[in-house]
Amino acid sequence: MKKLADILEIRGTIKLITGLHIGAGKDEVKIGGMDNPVIRNPLNGEPYIPGSSLKGKVRMLLELYYGLFEPNKGDVFSYEVYRKMKKELNNERIKVAKNLLRLFGTSGSDFKDFEKLPPEERREIEEIASTRISFYDLKLTEESRKELRERIGGLMTEEKTEVKINRITGTSFGGALTSKERIPAGTKFEFKLCLKVFEGDNEEELLDLVKKGLRLLELDSLGGSGSRGYGKVKFRSEKYGEGKLECISHLKKREPFALDLSSAF
Repeated sequence: MKKLADILEIRGTIKLITGLHIGAGKDEVKIGGMDNPVIRNPLNGEPYIPGSSLKGKVRMLLELYYGLFEPNKGDVFSYEVYRKMKKELNNERIKVAKNLLRLFGTSGSDFKDFEKLPPEERREIEEIASTRISFYDLKLTEESRKELRERIGGLMTEEKTEVKINRITGTSFGGALTSKERIPAGTKFEFKLCLKVFEGDNEEELLDLVKKGLRLLELDSLGGSGSRGYGKVKFRSEKYGEGKLECISHLKKREPFALDLSSAF
């Protein structure tokens, strides 16, 4: 049975370079409200970034970067997909594939009829099982909370109106205005994720994948309408500066160190 060797906490802030829209879903639309509201904390009404949105986007970007996803359906990279692709992968890609599964976990279906699987597959599943990475919901920094309340008011957001253009006349279609609620550019959120490291894991390789995933997010976008300029973000550590995050070891009690996203590629 593998043992937990360390829990690394990676923290800093995430700054919106452009407005962010992470939708709340149609069930959240109130009478007289905007068509596309952002998700909010039901207890205090403040906009936030769900950890699930970050995890999903970082995972997808890493799978795209390494070409590791279900080729016919485009589904997430699971052990079942890995099993089908394994013969086509060289040793380096097998190492990356197994580290991706270590980071983001395996599906419960991978354990179906576990005892009937060949010994090699049972060992592989036992080795990679247990999700290593945990993303947290991101709340506003105190600085941004104060600024948004003072300059915008209770909603803390902006309404972005967009127009559908007639391709022949070059003018807007009548009634083709749509509006989206966005969290304004410049807003900062407190960022934190945790990485569990088990005995036998290569910590450096797992951290390298995390670094690549976060850097890819900076290069791409978060939330909806990324192709229209929404959701550009930048990470920062108060201690280490722009493009870096602080990494803290909780079990081995090592000195904190910087995770430099600029060295990811």
